[in-house]
Amino acid sequence: MLGVMKDELTQLDMRTFLTTSILMLVLSYNLLGQDVNELERKRGFRDFILGQDFSIYKDRVWMTKADEEKNKNKKVKEYSLKDEIKVKDLDFMVTLQFYQDKLIEVSVYRLTKNINEFSSIKQSLFSLYGTVDNEHLNPNKPSDLRECNEVFLWNSESVGLELVHCTKEEPFLVEFTLWDIKANLKILKDEF
Repeated sequence: MLGVMKDELTQLDMRTFLTTSILMLVLSYNLLGQDVNELERKRGFRDFILGQDFSIYKDRVWMTKADEEKNKNKKVKEYSLKDEIKVKDLDFMVTLQFYQDKLIEVSVYRLTKNINEFSSIKQSLFSLYGTVDNEHLNPNKPSDLRECNEVFLWNSESVGLELVHCTKEEPFLVEFTLWDIKANLKILKDEF
């Protein structure tokens, strides 16, 4: 009888241990890292929210004369933010792209001589959206990223995020870009 009770207690202890372990694993995952659902929930970076109207940003952006000429006959218009923003206590520049007066892309970038600045940004994005593999060897990556040896991509249902670190020569480029997947598909359909 004592042996049966001991086995039942051991099974109960084992179930409690497993339940507690699984609960701790789930809680630590939620505390340490989110997933692409967080990307979908945020739909942007800080106060730059994909889908918002150009009128919200018109006083904060500018375009050079050369950019005006370059954008003249294009459906997608690109503007630079007048002021730099701080990310991890570093100054970053921002460009915003609009299609039919709706924000469809936010690019946050910095040129630097410090190759280590990238790691902090990468770890923050990994903790927010989950860890993804480096796509630098992917033969299908866009030609403008061929010079980048660190390329990370996240895709939710309607939002994409790309983090790149291009280190062929100084200054190094650190950039992350969020884009509206559905708007970009609409642009492609409109072109055909």
